[in-house]
Amino acid sequence: MKNVLVEYTYTGNEETWQQLIADFLNAIEADSRLKGHFHYQVFIMPEGRRVHIGRWDSEETLKALQSQPFFKTFAQGIQALASDFNSGFGTEVFSTGS
Repeated sequence: MKNVLVEYTYTGNEETWQQLIADFLNAIEADSRLKGHFHYQVFIMPEGRRVHIGRWDSEETLKALQSQPFFKTFAQGIQALASDFNSGFGTEVFSTGS
């Protein structure tokens, strides 16, 4: 599995942020090319920190995700809302479950 870790601080309107996340997760679940192949988790940490972890099974899955209009909307939305934005890609070494 390949993965991405995104970290940032958000102290704005919680409903705005939650709607952006919900729209993205719902779109992933509705896309047959992504469901079961792309997994996304979002964590709310102390002091407004947010952590996102995305995992996918192949480059084809990543390309399918990145080609969707909802992905562009989500990525631009997060970057517009976030301060102290940081992200990085990696290859999974240790994991349990799916």
